[in-house]
Amino acid sequence: MRTRTTVAGLVTGAALVAATVFTVGGAHADTVDTDPIQAAMEKLHDAGVHGVIARVDDNDQTWASAVGVADVDSGRPMSPDFEHRIGSITKTVTAVAILRQVEAGNLDLDDPVGDYLPRLLPGERGDKITVRMLLDHTSGINNHVDAMFPDLETSLDTVEKYRYRTWKPEKLARIGLKMEPTGEPGEKKSYSNTNYVIAGLVLEQVTGEDAEEHITREVIDRAGMRDTYFPGRDPSIDGPHSKAYLTIRNGEHGEFSVYNMTWAATAGALVSTADDQAAFAKALMGGRLLGDEQLAAMKDGLGLVSTELGGCEILGTNGAVPGMDSFLAFDETGERSIVIEGNTTDQRPEVADKIGKAYMGLINTAAEETLCDK
Repeated sequence: MRTRTTVAGLVTGAALVAATVFTVGGAHADTVDTDPIQAAMEKLHDAGVHGVIARVDDNDQTWASAVGVADVDSGRPMSPDFEHRIGSITKTVTAVAILRQVEAGNLDLDDPVGDYLPRLLPGERGDKITVRMLLDHTSGINNHVDAMFPDLETSLDTVEKYRYRTWKPEKLARIGLKMEPTGEPGEKKSYSNTNYVIAGLVLEQVTGEDAEEHITREVIDRAGMRDTYFPGRDPSIDGPHSKAYLTIRNGEHGEFSVYNMTWAATAGALVSTADDQAAFAKALMGGRLLGDEQLAAMKDGLGLVSTELGGCEILGTNGAVPGMDSFLAFDETGERSIVIEGNTTDQRPEVADKIGKAYMGLINTAAEETLCDK
């Protein structure tokens, strides 16, 4: 282990702390130049993100680093092994659980959702919307989160209002289903958290188990993700973690690391670590979770996105909740991956623009140094 501490002026007024960990195990130890990644992390911090975590894996080389502070008031530093709310990366994990059931012959991607949830989706709508449409966001079902937090750009009232409230998945699904559809089933992609809440309900009907318990056993445990879990009704994060800072467009701000995540359910409630996300990439692409056919379906838009970063094609997923965001990308083997996490969401246009550019700079730099053949 190697730790480096640097002091600089920050937007937070605290010390810049960079904790770095190397694990090296063989011939590829010199393949990743981490200096540009570290510099890009510090640029993101300077742009307004109080604390940043990055981890890169290149076969048998692992490098993890943390920059900035976990707590603005105390100056407590970030650490690369912190637990973190990973938001919509949960969807990728849920998609694996669904596709494992497809692989087992217990459901088909083109089955109507109404076959499994006739009370929730009765009649023609339930007949037209398929399981595949839930996973690729073409169902036309609107996003319940938009209805729950309609004033997020101008007020934190609803975010505070629901901090300790427990939501049942069926209630979340009905909120989304009552909203104006985004289109006809299969017509177009329209991102909706409700799709993956309903996918969790389908999973329960097929398996006869609580969806979060099933996903934990069949995906999280199988992937060796030792510090990844659904928090349920508990608003706290179990292990060491940072604060979660949210600033909205009018400058109002709050801290939301303590939050009941049942509003996100199987669409976004997971807590994880950078280590565990790298383990997931290796397990998924290494064939320990899905066979070739279902993995190909994932790569075709069912829980994963294929895009170009750093000059090469990669597979990725990302997530965000109030005050925390995560990004995971990897190559076709899963042996090369990058994980990036931050503890600040700032919606003020002038700040958001700087943070967005710095995030993309870090993501592209990490991808170029880790995922792209030189």
